[in-house]
Amino acid sequence: MPIISGRGGTETVVRSFVNQLEMGNVNGINMNCKLLICGGSNDKSWLKNLDVYESKKIRIKIVRVIYTYFVISRLIKGFRPDLVICLSSTPCFITHLYRKIYRAKFPIISWMQYSLDYKEIMKKLLKYADYHFAISTGIEKQLKSLGILESNIYKIYNPVSRSEKIINRPKGRTVFLYVGRIIFEGQKRIKDLLDALSKVKGEWVLILIGGGPDKVVCQSYAYHLGISNKLIWHGWVNNPWESLDEVTSLVLTSSFEGFGMVLAEAISRGVYCISSDCEAGPKDIIRSGINGELYKTGNTTELACILQKIINGQHLPDHVIIKESIDHLYMDKYRIRISEAMNDIDTSWRRKFL
Repeated sequence: MPIISGRGGTETVVRSFVNQLEMGNVNGINMNCKLLICGGSNDKSWLKNLDVYESKKIRIKIVRVIYTYFVISRLIKGFRPDLVICLSSTPCFITHLYRKIYRAKFPIISWMQYSLDYKEIMKKLLKYADYHFAISTGIEKQLKSLGILESNIYKIYNPVSRSEKIINRPKGRTVFLYVGRIIFEGQKRIKDLLDALSKVKGEWVLILIGGGPDKVVCQSYAYHLGISNKLIWHGWVNNPWESLDEVTSLVLTSSFEGFGMVLAEAISRGVYCISSDCEAGPKDIIRSGINGELYKTGNTTELACILQKIINGQHLPDHVIIKESIDHLYMDKYRIRISEAMNDIDTSWRRKFL
């Protein structure tokens, strides 16, 4: 997997996946997993008790690719894996190259955690994987558009832990919540959220939890819009859901996602969610009127309308109904999907060498 912050949804998903394999919760067989992070992880707390190798961070692309090839080669020779799962496209190609040179016989699985439209080169390199885990319907469609056979794609979503906690709604005011990286435009588009909020009226506050490069820019823009006194900045919080007691609705304004883990985490605690209808992710989680609402990506007027209705006292579904709306994403169902995918891949791969 590529360099990561150590604080995002990908880390949560990878750790859950590895734990399920190593505890024998998939196919009933305990599996040994070796995790390679190309470039390392900024925060290493999530790596506790995992078998991890972190390679050096190299900025020059061609040097990084060559270095990564030798790192992957060395690990494969030493670990002798039965299969390799890649969380980015370049390792798919590098692992394929190793397999071709050394005539190795193990399947390569891509497991992308973000939209495939992010980079054009990604689409070309993904074809070097034999099978593909799709974490959303959007990514499944993108893989098919590349000419990848449907039989080689397994839609597994991402796992969400059931939570006993219910985050209640405050009375007398509206509390909106944003959890994620603080990026003004780009992927997260906090600018859209601030623009929409500047158009609404009534008693509301926005709690923002997360770190990122654009906090000062966002604060300055909020001041320019005249809403800075309604924003509460918490920075990075290790376990935000445990620190929250009252939230009316979580809002996600991303231009693209792979899955949208923060939506599922909020819904698992009974929180109503508003999200952009970006190509991959949210539409697999949000069920309109039941656990949240989708708006057209980038349409701040539509978003403002939805937020205003909530401020005006729109009736929201019961917390329990919201929690149950993502039953298909909880860990017990995830284990079944992973087990079926792994069995099918094993059978399909073995057939090639009979």
